[in-house]
Amino acid sequence: MKQSSDLKKFEGFNSWSDKDIETFAKYFEEKTFKVNEIIVNEQSEGQELYLLAEGKVRVERQVMGEDQTLKILESGEIFGEMSLFDNYPRSATVRSFENSRLLLMNKTSYDKLRAEDAEVASKFLELIIQTLSMRLRQTNKNLEILSLWLI
Repeated sequence: MKQSSDLKKFEGFNSWSDKDIETFAKYFEEKTFKVNEIIVNEQSEGQELYLLAEGKVRVERQVMGEDQTLKILESGEIFGEMSLFDNYPRSATVRSFENSRLLLMNKTSYDKLRAEDAEVASKFLELIIQTLSMRLRQTNKNLEILSLWLI
């Protein structure tokens, strides 16, 4: 299964067994996007998480009427994870920066995973917590730097 080999590329899955990766891969579908194609829109409803298998995507927000790039994500990165767990609109737009292939898991598939294999779901949740924690630490660092400019 191609998704299994794709998942092995992601740093967070390097400690997972082949069996767990095979199980987990069944809950994803694959989508491709051409350069500059919008994957998710800021403020839209969403219940999908994405794993970037190939390519690059740009995360952007509208600031004073203009699109501002927040980050360029590369193969092996995760995005959209918040929408899998909360019911809030998307916090940013994500568009393909180059031709990209993504694996996506929707809320229904995640709920099915939890019901069918709680151990794998728990490992995945730990990975998401690590990702969110890392992003929060980076945001704190960015705010600290910004506050120095404002003084």
